Amino acid sequence: MSLWQGVKGAQLELAAIPNPVQKLRRIASISKLFASEILGTIALAPFAARASALYRSLPALDSYNPSEAHPVYVIKDVNYSTAAPRNTVDLYVPEEAAATAHAGQQGRHSGNVPVMVFVHGGVWAAGEKWHYAPLANCLARLGILACVVSYTLYPDALVPQIVQEVSAALDWAVENVEQYGGDKQQVSLVGHSAGAQLCMMALLQRAKTIHEAKQTPQQNLLTTLPHQKNGSPAMPKQFVAVTGVYDIAKHYAYEKQRGVHELSTMKRAMGGFDGFAAMSPAIILGAALQRQHVANKQQSQHHRSQTVRYSTCITQQQRQQQECELPAGDFYNSFQLSGESIAHRIGFDRGSDQYSAAEAALQLQSEAGMRDIMQFPLEAAAHLPPTVLVSSCTDVTVPW
Repeated sequence: MSLWQGVKGAQLELAAIPNPVQKLRRIASISKLFASEILGTIALAPFAARASALYRSLPALDSYNPSEAHPVYVIKDVNYSTAAPRNTVDLYVPEEAAATAHAGQQGRHSGNVPVMVFVHGGVWAAGEKWHYAPLANCLARLGILACVVSYTLYPDALVPQIVQEVSAALDWAVENVEQYGGDKQQVSLVGHSAGAQLCMMALLQRAKTIHEAKQTPQQNLLTTLPHQKNGSPAMPKQFVAVTGVYDIAKHYAYEKQRGVHELSTMKRAMGGFDGFAAMSPAIILGAALQRQHVANKQQSQHHRSQTVRYSTCITQQQRQQQECELPAGDFYNSFQLSGESIAHRIGFDRGSDQYSAAEAALQLQSEAGMRDIMQFPLEAAAHLPPTVLVSSCTDVTVPW
């Protein structure tokens, strides 16, 4: 949680409580939450000191000397876009790729070093590249070109803009890693917490673009997507999502149960309740499955109705039309990978039944004025990279 944004959230929440007694009780509970957060931050101070010292001590690539090689070199604050000041990436270059990276052109090591593009978390409102110096340094020592991405934070941007920035960072990595000794065919995308949600949204958009490009006449590709090779964005070799948020409404219900829903910047970063479904990968994929289910049902009914009287066919078509107009919220109960379903299925059920009533009410609230969700064709999922979901570790700002 960003403490400053948490204070602002607390002020908004307290201002909306008219009863003085309830307000005092909430002040007490908020004070406990802030105390816990501050103590947790203090406990991380030794790690922060080590990370900062490491970040400052790593040699810059400009100092590369073949006769005095170091295991890791760093290139700081490389712009992957000029759209925003925080659109930068730090590169941790392993020794075996340093000669190529120093020369700035392809050499005998070019194309041999695997690449990791890392997108940090922080409730969409916090996080700095240097926090992840130990992670990136460790991977570089293992021979991996590590790219640590920063992006515009809330309140300077909402999540839809941040998703576009993350996608631009991936574009930059694929297009430029070769000059640093990286292999653009071996780019792995890793996102943690909020970063996992941002990466997943970016990948869904990219998969949809690839699918649409394949449906577009070849002569129109350069016009519709001039910045993409062959009209389609590149995909990473694999995606690793660590303790990510894939159903915003479900996570909001969890935050509310903990009493941090207004202190957290999640709701505000999404643009309010009406942005929850639009920024939820599980809901977008669930919608695609639901549409396919309705289409399959329609096709099955069509085949069965060939010998039925015309009036019966009309009745069926009307019923099918109603099925096509299911509200987006119906996906919550039908999609078996959302919310607590995975935990329940593998035996780590935290008691999801206690959230059902709250989630039902939240679903109705989020549907009021809800922004349209991405119309993701189920066929486009074939373009998504192999994905690893890691959700069994404690979700802290810096998980390593």
